[in-house]
Amino acid sequence: RRYVQSHTLDSGYTKHEPVYDGIAELWYDDTNAMRSGADTPEGVAAAADQANFIDTASFDFIITEEREQKHGVVRPGMAKMISFLTRKDGLSVEAFQDYWANHHGPLAAKIPQLRHYVQSHVRGSAYHAGRNPRYDGVAETWFDDFAALRTLLGDRPLLELTLTVGFYINVGRVLRALQIDVDDSHRGLLP
Repeated sequence: RRYVQSHTLDSGYTKHEPVYDGIAELWYDDTNAMRSGADTPEGVAAAADQANFIDTASFDFIITEEREQKHGVVRPGMAKMISFLTRKDGLSVEAFQDYWANHHGPLAAKIPQLRHYVQSHVRGSAYHAGRNPRYDGVAETWFDDFAALRTLLGDRPLLELTLTVGFYINVGRVLRALQIDVDDSHRGLLP
């Protein structure tokens, strides 16, 4: 249904090599559509092309379900922060997802500089048979620009939000990337 690339900004390379150079997001109607899409000529060609530009040894993916926490207009060139989250040790997946969606999400939605906020919760099937995915969720947040993002430091809603983070997230394992969406023109081209 939809395909978006988010590329790490050049400033993300100033101090060290980022963990990810970019992120590709793909939306499907359901899991069966995702699986059958991989077998189409377009899916096979896209998979074969990955070796031309992706270090497949560091390639990773998670299957998630989106929960929009704050709806807003997303325009090209907006600052986008993507955070890969790992739940706190000892916290169940269910408790993590419930707290993130029903407590943290509404707090974050109150931040005036935050224009759009989507939580992507890893699907429960990823945890079957003792499996443990690398991340438990992805938070995507959009701001008008980087100046708006920087103004958050003294904002009261952010202070309240920060106090909740240590309860449900393993803070030492949060991976953040400042990125910009470069192309959403492929909407509707996926099988």
